[in-house]
Amino acid sequence: MNPVKKILVLHGDAKVRRRLVLLIADLGLDVRARPDLDAAADCLRTKWFDLALLDPDPVGASIQDAVKRLRQAQPTLPLLLVTAQLELGLVVQGIRLGVTDVVALDPDPSILSLRICTMLGIQGPAQAALDDLAQEKAATSAVVLPTTGQHDLTDLSRENAALTSRVERLMQEKAGLKAELAALLSQGVDTQRMEAELAGLRTERELAAATQAAIDEKARGLAELRASVAAERSALEKERASKASAAKSREQVQLEDWRKHLEAREDRLAGESGRIRQEAAQLAQERRRWHDDLDLLRDQEVNLRDYEHRLRNIQAQLEADRVLWFSGQARSPQPTPFMNDAALKEAWAKLQRASELLEAEKSNFKDERLRVDEREVAVKRREAQVRDREIKASLNEAKLKSLPPVQSKPKPSGFSLPRLALGRRG
Repeated sequence: MNPVKKILVLHGDAKVRRRLVLLIADLGLDVRARPDLDAAADCLRTKWFDLALLDPDPVGASIQDAVKRLRQAQPTLPLLLVTAQLELGLVVQGIRLGVTDVVALDPDPSILSLRICTMLGIQGPAQAALDDLAQEKAATSAVVLPTTGQHDLTDLSRENAALTSRVERLMQEKAGLKAELAALLSQGVDTQRMEAELAGLRTERELAAATQAAIDEKARGLAELRASVAAERSALEKERASKASAAKSREQVQLEDWRKHLEAREDRLAGESGRIRQEAAQLAQERRRWHDDLDLLRDQEVNLRDYEHRLRNIQAQLEADRVLWFSGQARSPQPTPFMNDAALKEAWAKLQRASELLEAEKSNFKDERLRVDEREVAVKRREAQVRDREIKASLNEAKLKSLPPVQSKPKPSGFSLPRLALGRRG
């Protein structure tokens, strides 16, 4: 007994695919239909087929890709391109791609059936019926002719009509069997689909059960982890509260000490600021006295210069008078009045005393000028020290202002820290 031939149908149209399945099943062949190229290639890799029917426009690919992938799966597989109508371009394309044949499904499907049978080397139902009819005719002729000799042609026509009716009856039986086969095939397809769906549902249920078990396990782990985290959080809260209370008390003590230190420091700065203001006032007074003394010395210097100028003028006049006197008495020598004149002597004595007083005033003025210069240097040095102390006091005040406010226990109403009142240079 010859094995049943296996046919693979690759077509994207469900109606055409069903029609091809019924047509091939009517030939008594094992047919497998796939809607796309991937499923057909997988089927070829798992089973051996004798023939493959292709769609000219497969789903998700071109005819070149379909032929290439099917040849890769089974290199010796015959390929039959099934089209709705024969076109010269499609036939040429199929020949170039290596397709075995191109056949039209419409208008007469028997041509496709005959071509499939020819490619597989089997005998189709129509050919078998004709062969049976020819055999019956031959047998009838062999039985009737020897007994009757010259039989009438009318009897032969009647027998031929009976055989024709028998063939029609056989064709009707064939149509009924085809319908039953189609129903059985549809039921088989539905059964396979339902079995596949049932298997998929079972797989999904198993996956869901495994997933649920994993979720339950994770939920238990999360519950345990949540409980441990809650315990750790409570412990951390207690520890934080204890540390916060200890730190708060320690910080309050430190802030209170620092506040007292700041108050004492502010008091010292206030006292120092007062002293600086007093020293600044004293320096201003000394500066004014120094300017007054300087103006007085300048006035004395001007007076001395005027007095010296007058004395020099008097001395110059006396010298001129003396020269005139001695020049006039040269011819008649007589005693000079400058030798006995008390007034002149007194004038010279006054001139000498004025010169001595002038020199003394100059010396005193130089000494006073030196003392004033020394005093000015001392005043400038003291002013620089005062400026340095003012700068330090300003920096300390800025630091105190930049410190954060002390938040300690409530203070009695009306209490406020003394503000610094630093003196500024006038």
